Amino acid sequence: MRYVGTTEEWDGTRAGVPAFTTYDALLGYTSGPWTWRLNVNNLTDKTTLLCNGGWCVHGDGRRATASLAYRW
Repeated sequence: MRYVGTTEEWDGTRAGVPAFTTYDALLGYTSGPWTWRLNVNNLTDKTTLLCNGGWCVHGDGRRATASLAYRW
């Protein structure tokens, strides 16, 4: 779980960005020298707004990353 608090009055515009919470998940399995992982960021695909110094961008949507590793 990631929480970003309210941002208020950036760059003198008196605009505010509400707080938001996003959820991440990790599923992993290890067997012998093999490790498999599935990471999912922003599990609920929540639309977020990130502002800094007067510039605002939309946050990342849901993203899944899978990996497979072999330990020598």
